[in-house]
Amino acid sequence: MGRSTKKPLDITTLKAYAKKHNALSTDIDAHSLPPPVATSSTFPFSSSMNPTSANEDFTAHLYDDTTGNGLDEGTAYDSGDEADDEDDDEDEKNKDEHNEKKKPQTTSRKRYQACTGVSEKLKPFLAMQDRIQTIIFDHQYDKLVLEDCDCGSGLKRLYRCTTCKHRCCCAKCVMKAHRYSPFCRLQRWNQLFFELSALCDLGFTLNLGHGGDPCQSVSENNHRRLTIVDVNGYHKVNVVFCRCLSRIQVQNDEAEQLLMARMWPCTVEHPETAITFEVMDNYIMHNNTSKKSAYDYCYALQRLTDPSRPDLVSDVYRHLRLAARVMRKLASRRRSGQEHGIDKYITHRRPGSMSIFCPACPQPGFNIDLEVLAAAKEEERHKYALNLSGDGTFNCPRIKKLDDPNDDALNAGNAYVAEETKFQTYLDVCEGEPPDKCTCARLRAMKLQSLLKFVNCIVSGIFGVVCTRHVFFQDNGIVDMYGGERFCYSDRAFVGALEYQEQQRWVNFSYDIWCMYRKHLLTRITKEKFPDLPDSFWELLRKVTGGIPGMHILGHVALCRTLFNFAYMKCTGKTNYEAVEQPWANTRLVGASVKHENHGQRHDSLDSVFEDWNYNKLIKLGKSIADKYYEAVKTRETLKVAQDSKTTATPLETLEQWLIQYDKPLPSPDCSSAINRFEVNFKGIKVPTCEDFVKSLEEREKKEGLSPNPTPGFIAGVGELWEEGARLDYEQKKTALLATFVRKQNQYAEPSDIEKLRNGREVLYDNIITWLECVVAVIPLLKVELKDVSVEEPEKAFLPLPSRLDDAKCQLYHMGYSKSIEYDIRVVQAHLQLNEVREAVLIHKQAVDDKSTNITGQSALTRAKRIVIRLQLEKQDARALYNYVRGRLLRLGLNPDDLSLQPLKVEDCRVKNVAKPAELGEKRALESWIWTASKPDGLDEAGEKEWMMEVKRVLWMRGQAEGDRWREETETLEEENSRCQISHEKTGNVWMMMATDSSGGKRAYAWKQHAFYEGLRKRHETEWKRAQEKVEKFRTELRVKLEKGEVISAETREMEEKARAAHREARAAEVQAAAPKRNKRLAQELKGVKSRLLREEGGDDDGDLGDGDESEREEQPKRKKRKAASTTKARNRKAKR
Repeated sequence: MGRSTKKPLDITTLKAYAKKHNALSTDIDAHSLPPPVATSSTFPFSSSMNPTSANEDFTAHLYDDTTGNGLDEGTAYDSGDEADDEDDDEDEKNKDEHNEKKKPQTTSRKRYQACTGVSEKLKPFLAMQDRIQTIIFDHQYDKLVLEDCDCGSGLKRLYRCTTCKHRCCCAKCVMKAHRYSPFCRLQRWNQLFFELSALCDLGFTLNLGHGGDPCQSVSENNHRRLTIVDVNGYHKVNVVFCRCLSRIQVQNDEAEQLLMARMWPCTVEHPETAITFEVMDNYIMHNNTSKKSAYDYCYALQRLTDPSRPDLVSDVYRHLRLAARVMRKLASRRRSGQEHGIDKYITHRRPGSMSIFCPACPQPGFNIDLEVLAAAKEEERHKYALNLSGDGTFNCPRIKKLDDPNDDALNAGNAYVAEETKFQTYLDVCEGEPPDKCTCARLRAMKLQSLLKFVNCIVSGIFGVVCTRHVFFQDNGIVDMYGGERFCYSDRAFVGALEYQEQQRWVNFSYDIWCMYRKHLLTRITKEKFPDLPDSFWELLRKVTGGIPGMHILGHVALCRTLFNFAYMKCTGKTNYEAVEQPWANTRLVGASVKHENHGQRHDSLDSVFEDWNYNKLIKLGKSIADKYYEAVKTRETLKVAQDSKTTATPLETLEQWLIQYDKPLPSPDCSSAINRFEVNFKGIKVPTCEDFVKSLEEREKKEGLSPNPTPGFIAGVGELWEEGARLDYEQKKTALLATFVRKQNQYAEPSDIEKLRNGREVLYDNIITWLECVVAVIPLLKVELKDVSVEEPEKAFLPLPSRLDDAKCQLYHMGYSKSIEYDIRVVQAHLQLNEVREAVLIHKQAVDDKSTNITGQSALTRAKRIVIRLQLEKQDARALYNYVRGRLLRLGLNPDDLSLQPLKVEDCRVKNVAKPAELGEKRALESWIWTASKPDGLDEAGEKEWMMEVKRVLWMRGQAEGDRWREETETLEEENSRCQISHEKTGNVWMMMATDSSGGKRAYAWKQHAFYEGLRKRHETEWKRAQEKVEKFRTELRVKLEKGEVISAETREMEEKARAAHREARAAEVQAAAPKRNKRLAQELKGVKSRLLREEGGDDDGDLGDGDESEREEQPKRKKRKAASTTKARNRKAKR
């Protein structure tokens, strides 16, 4: 018989057959492969990691299965022991359970299916929906209609009021019932259905001037029909104005009479339309809470008036905006106490201010005694410091349009937004200052702002200052920005917030670019720009300290993360320094409206938004502080137990050294380099620098010169020659990348790039010629390796470096010493270039975020795209240059598995989004290795112990810092509770004093405000007592758990983790030892399955056809086609699943 042409059976067919006959497990691929080789553990601390997880045991990190490091029983491998079938079954069961855990979609789906609360509550209403529909239809009719009215007038019941909900009655009764409520919505029966009607059609008149009673000086027939806008729509009303002699001579008397009746006249002289105060209050409330625009609100009123023809109803949109603007200003003056002369009672605030101040922040002389503040120690500054945060937003600009240049803000700078005239004078003084230079990685992407964000905008956004801990907008702390976020805007807002705060002893300022902002703060804020500031203000300015918020600091360079991280600063507590971002979501909702307003109206609208924000914070502050206090105490006590157990488990001598390091103050903000003691500083992973290389080179040459047997090829001073050669080779690659960029990406190249390339080639050519002459003078044999150097393209010149020569030539030219020198300098180059890669990644990430968030418009998007693509190309060049240097290191003997200098792939050049909340799945994504410090390979036993001790030190110091921050947070909250209650009490007393000095309506309003603040104080006191009770309950429960031993110490947990780690290692050894036997068994089973399949299809074990008849031979190709089709369908179904 001839040899069959049948193709080998594919693995999918074998799986299907094996599953059908239960021959073996379906996971043939996994079991037929040898087990993977375990790699060294990776230290899971990012260089910018916050100490939130500092109290987790170090072994839990080193053997974390979610990172792929270490082994776990039944999850990493299956057992390969043939003699132990029970272990195999248990492993398979554990594997199935592990696979189920790895299905988040299934788990999520089950979770959502379990949430049946809404559907259960909806069922009873759905069951009676037919009855509900019947009742609604019954509302369209009244059984009493057309009957005689009970009043005895003989009139029929034709009218009903949908507002008052009273019974159907006659025209006479309905007019009598609405004598003092003229704005109800009436309906009249027209023999078919109830249609809209109006009181004026029945002859109803609204009398003004006498509390609703008719005026004796004028007839009711002498009325005028006005359009009155109420919360339920528009109404035509016959209005009779008072004409008594006492009012005849009053100017704008009709407007005053409408105002006395709680109606706003749309015109002062001869008003024809009026808006009730209820409408304005309702609109202002909706605008503050849901950010509903005046246009939408007025259109809703039109639809309430005539649902079928709302466009025919007159529009009061402009009148409502004007009225609301004035009413808001008057309301602010009332609430702030300016109408009662509050400035003579509270003297520490800005005169005329209408802002709502934070009652929990320190106000020396008001809610905290000056003697207490002066006697406070430096280590207590967290309890008494004023914490401020500044940030800009571009979601409420002002576009170019025709406007009224004389429309000034009604608040005139007496609230939150700075006064326009003074601010423009300040900007004139700042004109001509050099642009802000931002050298930090994330900040260099700010060049997008000035070019792209603000096309067709007069004002690009606002910069604001808030109190960090409670997020109250600061009085006079908001300014407009023109063209981008510059330091001059930050300075003005910061000064406005600090003005009249001269008695503060400590001030902390949080700003996402504090590293650059602080450098010239005292030289930018001068008396020339702020001539009205007292001398005491300049003393306060020198006391200001600051830092960078926790999320933004991740985008800064390592030095910034060391010097300006609040997590490691003493006396800062657990303040959320990112809280300044919270109000911008609120302003974004009004951005679409305010961008079309005049500059004065826009400022008034923003003041209203900020006032409403502060008011909401004020009424919720008591509960907020109480809840935070409970959580702070709970976290502090829990962390203290864990930290104490770690401290107890640490040797005394080691602990003393750690305490000395911990108590050292942070480096000065002006230092150029600093070591972060809260990060791993292990000699095995220390990043070399140029200074380290030069120092080691000097020591090495000195040692070689004194040695009787120096390294072959050693020549005194030759190290500097090879250092220069490696640098020239590096510059060649940079020049080549720049030339490629200019040649292939010329649409993104700038004229400065071409000039840089030309000048760089000239300098490079001269340096290469000089270096080659020196090389030939030192090693004459290398002359044969030299080639001509092109003047036009010196980057293509050949440099006889050890990394460019093969091993035979290096031995021939005695370049052993030169090879080691080049290796050392290449390591430095690689690490420096890795820093360049990190910086390029951060810049590109920030630019992409800015483009997607802040750039709008075709022109701006086109220019933004050019910049983003250019930054992307720069990131690619940085990656290519790193890989080039690493390639040279591999030629010089670098271990390819070195974890500190890994091959850099495209997917490695990424960073998590640190400028906004994490996106879906972003927290679960592993960070790139370029941001992670790795455990060095090849450590001996002593090195392993030193590494583990360094890990323990970092964990202990982070845990200590975390515990101290929570302790400071608890103490700060206790002090804030006291200050808040004192502020409410004193503010209430001030209103009580103003009530005694007032009369009439002012007196009543002052008593009302006194009751308001007294109620706030009582609610705050109640919430604080509730929080203290919860704290005592938690402490009692924790004490009981400690007595019962339910709280496991860190030492015990460490021992348990070590035992589990030993078990995992033993299990891994068993798996590796059993792997050959298992693979052999599987191979035999596979061979048996293949043989059975061949025999069933008429072949033998060797693939030959049997001795069947001709019909069988003819049927076999058809069978092959059917089997191939079946296999293809099975693959498709599997892919779909």
